[in-house]
Amino acid sequence: MKLIEEAGVDFVPENEAINVPKFEPFPVNTLPGLLAEFVRQASKSIGCDETMVVNPLQAAIAGAIGNTRRVELKADWHEPSILWTISIAHSGDKKSPPFRLVKSFFKKHERQSHDDYESEMSAYKAEMARYKHDLTQWSKKKKDGGAPSEPVEPIRKRYVITDTTAEAVAYNLSSNPRGLILMRDELAGWFGSFGQYKNGGDADPPFWLECGDGGEYIIDRKGAKKTTIYIPRCSASINGTIQPGILQRCLDDKTFIENGMLARFLLSYPPERKNRWSDVEIDRDLKNDMQKMFDDLLGLGFFMGEGEMELPENVWLSGDAKELFIEIENQYGSEKLNCQPALKSYWSKMPGKIARIALQHHCVRYVTGESVLPLIIDADSMLLAIARGRWYANEASRVYAKLGYGSETDDARELREIQDVIRTWGGKASLTEIGQRKHRYRNPAERTKVEKVLRQQVTDGKMKSETITTGGAPKEVFILLE
Repeated sequence: MKLIEEAGVDFVPENEAINVPKFEPFPVNTLPGLLAEFVRQASKSIGCDETMVVNPLQAAIAGAIGNTRRVELKADWHEPSILWTISIAHSGDKKSPPFRLVKSFFKKHERQSHDDYESEMSAYKAEMARYKHDLTQWSKKKKDGGAPSEPVEPIRKRYVITDTTAEAVAYNLSSNPRGLILMRDELAGWFGSFGQYKNGGDADPPFWLECGDGGEYIIDRKGAKKTTIYIPRCSASINGTIQPGILQRCLDDKTFIENGMLARFLLSYPPERKNRWSDVEIDRDLKNDMQKMFDDLLGLGFFMGEGEMELPENVWLSGDAKELFIEIENQYGSEKLNCQPALKSYWSKMPGKIARIALQHHCVRYVTGESVLPLIIDADSMLLAIARGRWYANEASRVYAKLGYGSETDDARELREIQDVIRTWGGKASLTEIGQRKHRYRNPAERTKVEKVLRQQVTDGKMKSETITTGGAPKEVFILLE
């Protein structure tokens, strides 16, 4: 940690990094100057915590850069420009205004894309009519020169999507090599959508995990416009908001912890605040500068490979930036050994997230006219990315603990969830009633596990059981002692 400490970046000591008890303000000064000023003005104007603006902004910038750039850490380790962010807040905590504000920077591009597509489709339909006519004539007369060429259907360029079904996203990704940004004001539907399809059940988590890594993906769907969809670089940044209770219920089956889905997100859960009128308005010139920044990021081009193949431009680390990254990789690797089990996956992914943040930071500096080399991330960008990443790591530790994931063993968490269900029945419930409240416990294997936990609690004197008859067959109920 010598280089990082010498640079003056605050870094939580290893033995304190696993448990951050209170919310710390986001370090806005780790953002490039333009973004920092926008975040300050927007949060004051809306009356929200700064992270409510930072989170959608970072995902949107990552998506705007998309597959045009990736950072090369070494020959076989590249990190794409993909960031997943969630703002956790209660209803009424002004989650939506900053989300809509950031999304507005794509409006003119979506509108232009729509107009271009409509114009191209009109021409395509006319060409298709001529093609069918010419093909019929050619079939009848078998003219020399071969059959007429079928026109190519135009593709609508997309930037921001809201549809979370794997088929729809995959189709759009196959047609938009730059990648996409999923922006949903409420992400509960996205979490709840996994496994909802009868013919693909658990295929959605692997698809979205690949979207977070920017890897190759092939998807087959009956009835889809394309039977087989091939995506060479499956890239989708994500941003949205969610209420804490809804997120906790979505994560109850542990799937999103165990498969590393939640560990891919940059999380924030700011404390509730009173809603107050604000006379602050975002400076018009500042908004124009932000729009220009997004325009320029969306104007970044691909590296043209063999056969006109669009490939990401590699962005490398300077010598000093590489030394800093190696230190941070080793630091998180050491800390992971002391993490609670639920946080190990999050800690292991932090160096990669920091590299992605550094890439984003560098690209923003480049398009806003700072004196940086186009394809070299310098030590300044890396240091600020490290500081920003540390804030997110500490905040994740706090969020996991607040939601009951960071400081409990699996057995303790299982017991707490069962007790929570029993409380919904007034403090006593049968196994059948527990299954009625939580679908997972209807599974025979899970039911057996629940029964074993409850009987152990009775044996230890921490709960009691009794058999009651209420006009029907006798049933055993388990009673909380509280």
